Amino acid sequence: MIAGRGRRGPASSNPSAVATLEALYEPRYQTKLITAATTRMVFFDTVGDPSLTNTEKQFAIASPKFFEIYETNWKTDKVCPVADLALLGETGYMVLTVGSKDYVTIPLRVVPAGTFIYGLSDVGAANATGFSYGYGWPSFHERYPLWVHEEVVDPVTRLRQKTGNKLPIVLPPEQKFLVTLNWSTAPAGLAASRQIMVLLFGTLFREVQ
Repeated sequence: MIAGRGRRGPASSNPSAVATLEALYEPRYQTKLITAATTRMVFFDTVGDPSLTNTEKQFAIASPKFFEIYETNWKTDKVCPVADLALLGETGYMVLTVGSKDYVTIPLRVVPAGTFIYGLSDVGAANATGFSYGYGWPSFHERYPLWVHEEVVDPVTRLRQKTGNKLPIVLPPEQKFLVTLNWSTAPAGLAASRQIMVLLFGTLFREVQ
């Protein structure tokens, strides 16, 4: 059930007016191929393979669902070498746009990133040719926060005080949103084209199933 509460989002939107919904912890994500000639790549524009994206509607959360964004990070494919990961991260920046407003512009170097796979472990064969790997290190649990602390003004002291609540960025149903990864100069030094997944972590509200 949705209760009225503080939130960030377009003033004309009112997610709390939507009929009773259930909450799920389900991030929004999409994967795109970045090449050495890329200067701008738009995310959340197409429906596709669930291993690459869970976009259901171009640039929007389909009604009556809505989504509260709390954190973000990005990831590259498992064969991405450190040099390419560093090049992409050191020269790129991310922009989150809701409606016509850019909510966040941040350099990729400060947004946790990874290659999904980490570490090597000999599987035990005399002449091992395969290895077992772990997933998600170092960034799977590291995310850049997109929420802010809710504040109120004390009527007596006139000082601003934090309430302890976190205010997410809200994507109301049918509200246009997108994420772009940008490079002022194309990353011409990439050894090869690289898959990049952008993730928006938060809470999805949908009709009760």
